Amino acid sequence: MIPIAKPYISSLEKKYVNAAVESGWVSSQGEYIIRFEEKLKEYLGASFVTSTSNGTSALHLALLALDIKAGDEVILPASSFIATLNAILYVGAIPVFVDIELDSWGINSKKIEEKITDKTKAILLVHLYGYAADVYAVKGIADKYGLYLIEDNAESLGATAQGKKLGTIGHIGTYSFFGNKIITTGEGGAISTNDAEIMKKINICKNHGRAKNGGYQHTMIGFNYRMTNLQAAIGVAQLEQIDMFLEKRQEIEKTYDSYLGNSIKRQKDVVNTDHVNWMYSGILSKDIDIEQLKSYLFSVDIDSRRLFAPMNTMSYLSKEMQKESYPNAVLLYTHGISLPTYVGLSAEEIEYITSHIKIYLEQYV
Repeated sequence: MIPIAKPYISSLEKKYVNAAVESGWVSSQGEYIIRFEEKLKEYLGASFVTSTSNGTSALHLALLALDIKAGDEVILPASSFIATLNAILYVGAIPVFVDIELDSWGINSKKIEEKITDKTKAILLVHLYGYAADVYAVKGIADKYGLYLIEDNAESLGATAQGKKLGTIGHIGTYSFFGNKIITTGEGGAISTNDAEIMKKINICKNHGRAKNGGYQHTMIGFNYRMTNLQAAIGVAQLEQIDMFLEKRQEIEKTYDSYLGNSIKRQKDVVNTDHVNWMYSGILSKDIDIEQLKSYLFSVDIDSRRLFAPMNTMSYLSKEMQKESYPNAVLLYTHGISLPTYVGLSAEEIEYITSHIKIYLEQYV
């Protein structure tokens, strides 16, 4: 089976993990946590970076640090992984959905202002599948109305807008290092900001509400959202190879493009942005049954994924939210697909994958 994703683990990761084990520091303190946060800060060009237990906890901490609370409204795109929505619900805030653009798959900036009310406190923007949303247009709106801007950059580490790394343009950026991401720490995440007070609050909140050097005195209700030294050891090794990872992923994208051509409608870069190839994805013809295609590919040992379902359709939301219409988000889910993408995927495997997509199209469409 060709998997949808697979982490690239070399001898370097094993070397650093062994060193972390031998140091005795295997939990939430140790040399590799410090090194990982410093290397990530340098890579992003951010003023402050802290590691977290995963990308979901990073989103939760971001909202807590900005004092988003019950009754506040947070604007977000209708399409994203569910953690984007759930983090808003964790703090009791109200999600306000906006449809996506069909080019970038990012939030449609032209539809944001009509959703702003006196309860709106933040915009949670998502850079989806390796591509930048129109972040500077959204930042302009946030600045105009005095709103916080959070960038969910779980899927697009290394991508840029106007030369700046995504995640460093808003008030806070969040990142995920799950096993299928650009870099992995197994589970893990991070937060970046250029605001010292925001970072101070995040660091207290992620560590049980304990202030730095505070002993067993706690200044707020906090959480255990810390990364371990073992995870960070993997992360240091991964960051040392990130340029190679991104280069290999771009080669994979070009190879897919050369075989599939116009058979699949791909995302497009917003002006003055550069994407990374996180997960090779696109929209297929409306004549194609995505579930049937996935089943066919699985029968020939190829894994694939549908794109994210519109988040407003989740059964635990109000009936009113479920009835809202976001046609572009629906199109992404009903006719979109992700294909295997990971460092180590060979050109021969891509040829095999795309040949079977063509066979399916010829036989069933």
